[in-house]
Amino acid sequence: MPVTAEEVRARNNSDVIARMDSAGLTLDHLIKCLKRELKAQVTKTQKVKGVPHEVAKGVRTICVTGLIEKHTTRDGIEKDYTEGDSVIAINEIAWEVRQKARMDAHRLRGDYPAEEHKHEGAIDITLRDCVKEASDGSGD
Repeated sequence: MPVTAEEVRARNNSDVIARMDSAGLTLDHLIKCLKRELKAQVTKTQKVKGVPHEVAKGVRTICVTGLIEKHTTRDGIEKDYTEGDSVIAINEIAWEVRQKARMDAHRLRGDYPAEEHKHEGAIDITLRDCVKEASDGSGD
């Protein structure tokens, strides 16, 4: 009995899914990775003069060079001063990673229509009677 092309595709897909599951790439693992990518951030470093006193949220001081002097203000706040440089780390949103993750999520859900590929050029193809149905491998 001939096997349809859809049955061959389903059998191949199930083989791939089974192999991925056995290697630990389960649907739950992929979803967990996808959620992490949707929250992706990138840390950039910047060299600045002196000691940054009040830094914004998502910014931290990594190191300070030079001679550091501590002074107390009239308000009783102790501040550091230096003649050297400081390196700060700035956390920024990784928009490209988040965008690709969002697109992957939509693609996995099937929200996008099937992609159409157009090929141009001369191609030598031999067609057999297997266009609508694939052989079951028995040679019939």
